[in-house]
Amino acid sequence: MVRLNEPANNGRYLITLLSSCTVYGDSGRNVSSMSIDSRDIMKDSLFIPLIGEHADGHDFIQKAYDGGARSFLIGSHRHDDISAMTAAMPDALFMCVQDTLGALQEMAQNHVSQFPSLIRVGITGSSGKTTTKECVASILSRKWSVVCNEGNLNSDIGLPLSVMSVSPRHDFAVFEMGMNRRGEMDILADIMKPRYVIITNIGSAHIGLLGSRDAIADEKRKALKYVPHGAHAVLWDADDYRGFLSEGLDGPPSLFGEVSMKDRVDVRGKGLEGSVLSYRDVEIHLPLPGKFNSLNALSAVRLAELFDVSPGMIKEGLESVQPLFGRGQVIKGRVVILSDCYNANLESMRSSIGFFSDLDHKGVKHYVLGAMKELGEETAAAHVSLGMFIAGTVAKDPVYLFGKEMQDTYRELRSSHNVFWTDEYEELKKRLVTGLSVGDYILLKGSRSMRLERLIEDIEHTFTGSAAC
Repeated sequence: MVRLNEPANNGRYLITLLSSCTVYGDSGRNVSSMSIDSRDIMKDSLFIPLIGEHADGHDFIQKAYDGGARSFLIGSHRHDDISAMTAAMPDALFMCVQDTLGALQEMAQNHVSQFPSLIRVGITGSSGKTTTKECVASILSRKWSVVCNEGNLNSDIGLPLSVMSVSPRHDFAVFEMGMNRRGEMDILADIMKPRYVIITNIGSAHIGLLGSRDAIADEKRKALKYVPHGAHAVLWDADDYRGFLSEGLDGPPSLFGEVSMKDRVDVRGKGLEGSVLSYRDVEIHLPLPGKFNSLNALSAVRLAELFDVSPGMIKEGLESVQPLFGRGQVIKGRVVILSDCYNANLESMRSSIGFFSDLDHKGVKHYVLGAMKELGEETAAAHVSLGMFIAGTVAKDPVYLFGKEMQDTYRELRSSHNVFWTDEYEELKKRLVTGLSVGDYILLKGSRSMRLERLIEDIEHTFTGSAAC
């Protein structure tokens, strides 16, 4: 196997070769960075080719070499190609391993293990992981040096790449841990071994791949079990799996929510402007709209309390957090767009629709809803349930349903609501854009694969003068 030691003063990693790795070339080589994408190679990078659904990264080794890579992991299935590779790239280092993804994960585990004093915080849950991670990192960075994953690099590939940025100067590592199949959390938790774990909620995201909410909760709980005596859990007080997630812990969990924290926190919604959190006599203006985001913030506050972070620092941290792509972005112009289309399941759909319907707005609100994916056998029932929820929540405003699965939602609404359904993007765009007037509000909510964010540019072409805020 291969291990990357700490960067020296020049920022270069030293490769340490372990017994299960067969080496061809200069084993004393240093590397400047690592990448799994041949388009992102820098001079003296280590290229790690992975096998994807549609391509094998080994087919891009020459391209990575031409871009400056001089060190390569090679999977055992391409061992027969080594002679040709060494002839074509004589100054390169090739390290043959059984499995390149497994090698990347072991490298990450070895790397993190070099920092025993590092306080490791893992964040998981069915929704809210990325926003919670941003809130936690922003608060803790007021007082300490914090490293966290960029965006949502939280999978069995993204997490090991992210943790390689940990260095001796860091006091805290805050990483979200996402999974969509059985066993993936074991890999992530074994790499991270988080001492503190926030579980935002147990919902129905990826239920089609895992089978049930019970199975989802069982997988999420694994994040707590990879340190001696178990990690300290921070759990939502209203989660119906709270007791299950707490089983086997050495001590009681720390709870977050408006009920468990009512003695010190009061939350007041401010519509699209976010929320105001009155926390221990300090007024915090959270710029993220929706109750779901105020809950994410409360989980970060609860974790910060475990480290005696002052209310003033908590205020500074939360007020500096900005909405990320597709997660409660408010785009203002001649129409106002709430873009919450990074992902969707039944719980998050209800939350976004409920929030949008409660907004005080005299004009028309347009509900643009994309299909919910990865629900498996629950797909039809979830979309029917969504239709029933919309029927009881949305009165006269137009509802636009996009995607094949949304036919079940449409059937629940077509006789009583102003509703349109299509599986064709161009039809959706035409119907929405032609129905807009200056001052209207638009909600974009759907699973990531529906790509509802495409509508933002199309709307802006029609209504000029808009700007993101």
